[in-house]
Amino acid sequence: MDITIEKLRLEDAEAVIDFEKENRAYFEKMVPSRGDDYYNYDNFITRHQQLLTEQSQGLSYFYLKKKNEW
Repeated sequence: MDITIEKLRLEDAEAVIDFEKENRAYFEKMVPSRGDDYYNYDNFITRHQQLLTEQSQGLSYFYLKKKNEW
């Protein structure tokens, strides 16, 4: 399997929210729920953009592990 580690980008939003929704029950067994509002796309994209702003300012760094499908 060929994988890459990449910084979070705006273009990743749809894939990230899909992953979050698909795995919500699993995550909530280990950590408190983020609430239903988190999974609303408009709310999610606002939060995603906030994370990207933090990243561009050097305050935080967010990475995704991606499987390359060649």
